[in-house]
Formats: sequence, structure tokens, C-alpha cells
Amino acid sequence: MKDNPFALKPGARLDDGKIVIEKVLGSGGFGTTYQARDEMYGEVALKEFLPVSMITGRTGLEPDVNEDKRQLYDKCLRSFCREARLLASLHHENIVSVKFSLEENKTAYYGMELMKGRDLADYLRERAPIDAYEAYDLFLPVMDALIYLHRNKALHRDISPDNIFLRETKEGISPCLIDFGAAFSAQRDFTHTFPRVKKNGYSPMEQSWDSKYQGTWSDVYAMTATVYYAVTGTVPRPAAERGTVENDALIKPRSLNPSLSKAMESFLLKGLALLPQDRIRGMAEFKKEWEKALDFPGVRNPSIESEADQARKEIDNFPEAVFSESSIVSDLENSETYSEKPNSSFAHFLALLLDWGICWILPTVIISILSGPGVGVAIGTAFSFLMNGLILMARGCTLGEFLAGCMLPELDRKKALVYLILRHIIPLALADEINRSIKGEGFLDSLVMSRPDSSYVSRSGTASEFTGIRETLPRLRCVKGTMAGLELILDGMKTVGRGQDMTLKYPDEETTVSRHHCAIRRMKDGWHVVDMDSRNGTFVNDKRLQAGVLSSRLKAGDRLKVGNDEYIFMEE
Repeated sequence: MKDNPFALKPGARLDDGKIVIEKVLGSGGFGTTYQARDEMYGEVALKEFLPVSMITGRTGLEPDVNEDKRQLYDKCLRSFCREARLLASLHHENIVSVKFSLEENKTAYYGMELMKGRDLADYLRERAPIDAYEAYDLFLPVMDALIYLHRNKALHRDISPDNIFLRETKEGISPCLIDFGAAFSAQRDFTHTFPRVKKNGYSPMEQSWDSKYQGTWSDVYAMTATVYYAVTGTVPRPAAERGTVENDALIKPRSLNPSLSKAMESFLLKGLALLPQDRIRGMAEFKKEWEKALDFPGVRNPSIESEADQARKEIDNFPEAVFSESSIVSDLENSETYSEKPNSSFAHFLALLLDWGICWILPTVIISILSGPGVGVAIGTAFSFLMNGLILMARGCTLGEFLAGCMLPELDRKKALVYLILRHIIPLALADEINRSIKGEGFLDSLVMSRPDSSYVSRSGTASEFTGIRETLPRLRCVKGTMAGLELILDGMKTVGRGQDMTLKYPDEETTVSRHHCAIRRMKDGWHVVDMDSRNGTFVNDKRLQAGVLSSRLKAGDRLKVGNDEYIFMEE
């Protein structure tokens, strides 16, 4: 940051003397940040709206505004106040928090937590290029913060290494998203036109225009550019200088860092696509794509990498990243509207119609025309069973479910074949869909246990709200600690920690449990626990697990310790 000649001097007082300026921390084009002492909050970082290009000096505490730029100054001041309101409405551990705002002296201020540390730009100047696994670990909290931001219908629009602060905490380094001066919220005053924001190398093409075609994909571009710099040591070529899609002048990441995998290069190029429609759409998808590119994102601790590699050799098709089974299901779909996942019952009904239409009715009609109705019905039905049966065994869903986007994990495939047969009994299938639209769940699902639709957590010590087969699912019962009496039904992978995206979320004050502590995952031979590099460790039968390495298969009566809590594993 450059020095601002019009910055307040140490000792200056604001808000009737309640705020005292101590020193300048830094200045940008539109604002200056001070270290200050507030009567109520103590030490704070105070940001002042002070656009050096629009003022000519300072009379006392009031900036002297260039009258030719008065209208622009007032417009930018309103934007600054909107930034303060936006930040005050956000509550995430990896987004800088605003404590108060103030308008006086013909300008505005807001107070933030005073963080110790340094920005990512400074860190990467010393260390880039860094390993792709290390980069994932470093950027994971930032991705979570952006997913939270997007869920709250806001865009950052200025992600870059100098806007990510590496805050020093008792637990270590905690990356934090800062500088929301370009952020835009759709909560109230959303319009079809965004202000222009351009930071060479990090801003996508659409932000160079007064464009309405900005969305989560715009933050994805900037985030990918930041990762590109971290793993190559080179800032990407500015979007405006890259040419066309057919003749893209962007330097391929592997040309700069040959140690990067082809999958990692492909992931970066997709995130940096020139056209928004070719790009990764949102941060939740970005996170999953990065995990796929890393192939084995369970390795977070380099010191145990060899043991983790050994575990990978012993297990076929190691599960996808255990650190990121996010509950987030909605990103900004475009700059004008915000979409949600399709209604579950509608998606299943659409899947049923697609299965009948594509795999059953269409071949039946064609064969009937060629060979007669009897042959047509027989061959059409056989084709439907064969096609959907093969897809079920290969992908865990029918063709219609795959096309409708309602495939669910942890499918019991043998019982799912029974499910497939029952779906071909038209009255029964239609009754099932009616039941789903009323109760939110089809009775065929419960009957064959093919699709657990929810992750139910009970504090009553029983699973009485489940019916039929669900009561026999394995579970973890907490017998001691904060969650005593809780039962966690294991109907799919479960993640445990204080993070917002954890299946079992601990309260923030439970500091013995890390933000991402551990995961319980079903493998071919049964259930296993994986530690997520937690600070205090995860223990199975009093033995501490090594981060990223699967535990031995859980057996009935095994004890799992998370922080001060102890769980008992209970088999079906």
C-alpha cells in the first residue's frame, strides 16, 4: 500500500474523543487504515474513506473535496458505507468482522478487528511456488468464506493475494478475506450494472465492463488466478491481453511448474476460462474440482505422506476429500437471480418420467412398429431393465435420476435392483411419487433402503423417529462430554468439527475440537475414521490417528474420542 499524504495524524480523535488514532497501517486508492483505540472495543483497525484522487487537502479532520469530483466523491462515499453495512451483516471466522461504523467529518469510517500477521502477497513473495497440497490447505478457509459469502448473495469481486490476510492465532495461521471495497450485495440495492473493477492478472474480463454478467464465476476466476500464482510463482496474464479462446496467450501452469499434475493444470485452466459460461460456476464446485485434481486430498500433513501413500495403495478408489462434504447447496446462478437446487420430489418425478420415456416407452414403441405389440413390450421392458440395471451398478442411480440430477450417495445396489423392478409397476411408482410430494420421502426408498435422504441427529439417545430399516443403521452414541446423549446415524459420510460445513457441528466455544476435526467414512470393508489434521487429535480405542490415514475398520463397541467427548460405535 502507498502512503496517503492526507492521512490522519497519531493522536487525532473521532466520535467525541471515543476513538484515538495511533498509527497508519496502510493506504489504498479509496481508503486509509489506521490502528486506533476505541473506548468500547479497545484496539481496532479503523478504515477511513479517503480517496486521494478526489481530495486536495484536509482542513482539520475534514477532507477538502475537489469540487469537480464532488458528485463522484458522494457516490463512492455511499459505496463505502454500503461496504461497512455488508461486512457488519457477515459473520464468518475467515471474513474480517466489522464492529462499528461512523459518519462524520464529511467522510465515513468503520472499525474492524485488529489482526496480527501479514497478507498472502507478502507470504507468497517469499515462498511461491508452493506445493499444490499445501496451497489447498492454505486456501481451504478462504474457499469456505467465499461459499458463505455467495450463500448470502454477495460477491467479493477483488480476490487477490493482497486481499487475503494470514491472521496469527493461538492455533496457528488463519487466512482471512479482507477489503470488501468492490463487494456487491444483492440483498437490497441490487441493480443490473456493476461498478467496474480491474486488477491485472486477477480480474476476469467481465469485470472490465459495466457488465451485468457477473456472478460467482467472477470470484472463481480471481480465486483461480490467486491459486495459479501460488503454485507457479507467476501472476496470470491479464484477461484483456490473453487474446481469444482459440488463441489464448495464457501460459500453461505446467510450463511454469512441471511438478504440477495434468489434472491440476486442467483444473486451473477451467477456472481461468475467458468466457464465463466455460468457467467453474461457483466456489462449492471449485472446491470439489480442486479435490478431484489432487487425487488424494486426505494428505494434509507432509510428515506422514509416505504412510498416507501406503494407505492409498491398499485401498481401491479412495473416497473423495473427507474435508469438504459441504452442506452448501446454492451459489449465485447469475448476476440477476440466485438459484437453488431443484425440488427433490420434482426431480425424482422427472427422473421417473425420463426412465419410462427413454428406456421403456421409446424402445417399446419402435419395436412394436417393426415387430408387433407383443414383441415390442417384451423387448422394451427387457431393454429398460438391462439399461437401468447396468447404469445402477456403474453409477449408483438410474439413467433418469442421473439426467435429473437427483443421484444420492451410499446406494445399496442389490436392493436398488429391487427398487428398479418396483419402479416399473406403474400404479406403485405413481403412488410413491405422490407420497414423496406429501411427506418428502418415497416409501420405496425406505422399503429397500436404497436412498437415505437425510442425516438425522438425535439427542434423545434413540432413533425412534426413523421407521423400518433405518433403525438398524450403524451409529455413534456419545456417552461423555458436550454431546452426551447424542446419536449420529451413519447413513453416509459424516464430518465432525466446529466449521459451518460440518455434519456434526460443535459450538465455537468448544476449543478442544478443531474446525475440521475428523470424518467417519464407509469403505468396502466397513466404517473407518480419518483425522483431518486436528490440533488435539482423534483417538480410536485410545490410539491417536495420524492425519489423513484411515483407522482400522470400526467394530461394535469401539470408542472414538473427539476433544473431550467419547463416542461408542454401534453396529447394525
